[in-house]
Amino acid sequence: MKKYIQELIKRRDLLIYLVISGLKAQHRNTYLGYLWWILDPLLMGIVYYFLRVVIFGREGEAIGAFLIIGLVVFKWFASVLSGSSKSISGKSGIITQVYLPKAIFPVSTVFTQMANFIFSFVVIAGFLAFYRIVPTANILWLPVIMAVNVIFLTAVGLILAYYAMMVRDIENVITHV
Repeated sequence: MKKYIQELIKRRDLLIYLVISGLKAQHRNTYLGYLWWILDPLLMGIVYYFLRVVIFGREGEAIGAFLIIGLVVFKWFASVLSGSSKSISGKSGIITQVYLPKAIFPVSTVFTQMANFIFSFVVIAGFLAFYRIVPTANILWLPVIMAVNVIFLTAVGLILAYYAMMVRDIENVITHV
């Protein structure tokens, strides 16, 4: 195990390349490009706000801010699980030609989606400003919470990537779960 982790650390340049290329490839053929990193959580928040407030008539204090925070975190979690389950099987051509630690692909998915999550802070800050919510000193816990979440998502992503290689149906099930 120690040797495998050392091999991952030795290949950190490949990890950085995979993260950057994953970020570039995500919205490569779109007109709005990187603007989707901000538009995606914003549009998702507007849809849920419309459903909750307009259709169901359930308004609460600063409901939009709570919705957007929950949706952004959920989107991070869901996109990591979906991407990790496809990460190794999607790169089978590279894996069969060159020796690489296979764990690098799910790990790169986690960090790629973390970068998207960080860009979503712009939308969260906009909603907090709109509702006039001032962050307290508890905001200092955010890096610790994110680090714990990255470790957890990496572990779950590695497990999913492993089992998705044996049972390809996991890739389809994850998108619905």
